Amino acid sequence: VFATSGVASKDYLNILIKNAGMPHAFDKDLKYAYTSKNFLEVLKAIRQMIDDGSMPKELSSVDAGKRWNMFLTGQTMITGKGLATFEPSATKNNEKIKANDGSAVQGSIPVEYIVLPVPTFLGEKQQASVAVDGYVAFRGKKEPTPEHKANVVKAAHFLASGKVAATTNNDLFAA
Repeated sequence: VFATSGVASKDYLNILIKNAGMPHAFDKDLKYAYTSKNFLEVLKAIRQMIDDGSMPKELSSVDAGKRWNMFLTGQTMITGKGLATFEPSATKNNEKIKANDGSAVQGSIPVEYIVLPVPTFLGEKQQASVAVDGYVAFRGKKEPTPEHKANVVKAAHFLASGKVAATTNNDLFAA
């Protein structure tokens, strides 16, 4: 089942409509794309998912924390957009279940977190959905040395470029 609310619901709706041939809010002629018949078809598909039980009717009451607990306890399979921390978090909870030390989420079951492709609609092609992330460096009261500043820049450059960025900031984690 799907479980989303708040920002996640809006984001997930945007991801779905991109995969119905509406990658932008405005088309190439600067007309509002969401008046397209494709938007109506996505809404019909969502209605069908609600009616067949794949998506709960109470979306607005399922916040991010509850959604994650629902996933860990087997009440939902699809949590909306994923973050890079979800897979290790699920794995850690599985380890806690196995250790049987009472530290796992109450009522949780062993789960495997995987990223699934977003469905497409009306024969349209898959569209990428971008998420914005970044690194922030703070400094304390004491002025850092020029060498320290240079090392911070090198570290940020390393994390934000090449293979490291492709692995750690992969947009699949946000879809």
